[in-house]
Amino acid sequence: MSDTSGRYCMRDQPVEVWLLAGSLGEGPVERQCRVPASKPLLAPVVNLATDVAGCEKFMKNAQGEVLMDGSTQALTRVSATPFTYEARAGNPYGTSAGRINSVGCGLYAWIAAPASGEHELVIRGSANGRDVDVKYKLIVGAD
Repeated sequence: MSDTSGRYCMRDQPVEVWLLAGSLGEGPVERQCRVPASKPLLAPVVNLATDVAGCEKFMKNAQGEVLMDGSTQALTRVSATPFTYEARAGNPYGTSAGRINSVGCGLYAWIAAPASGEHELVIRGSANGRDVDVKYKLIVGAD
C-alpha cells in the first residue's frame, strides 16, 4: 500500500518515536498527518532494503535534505545494517509475504518533538536514480 494522502500515518506506530514515510519515487507526494505531542519524528530521505553490495552502491551518491518549517534538519547516514521485517501480501516491493531477512541503508532525519500546532515538513532526496519529494502538513498535539 502506498499512502499518497497520509491517511495511514497513524497505523502501527511505535511508542518512542513517530515514523514518517518517504516515497517510492513516484513523483511529488503531499500528505497530512496528525502527530501526538511530545513525540520525536524519524523521516527517511532515501532508503533501501537489499544486500550489503546493493547498499554500498546505493549510498555512494545518496543525498538529500529535510526542512521543518523551512529549517534544515541534520541527516544521519546509515550504512548496511541487517534487519528482519514482516512483508504483507501484495506489498509494493514485490517481495513474498512473510518474514524477510534483509540489509537496510539510507539517509534519515531525527527531529526533536515539534511544538503543538501545524508544521510543514519537506523531504527531498535522491540515490541511484530514485528521487523522493514528499511534503507533510503535520498537525501536532492531535492525540
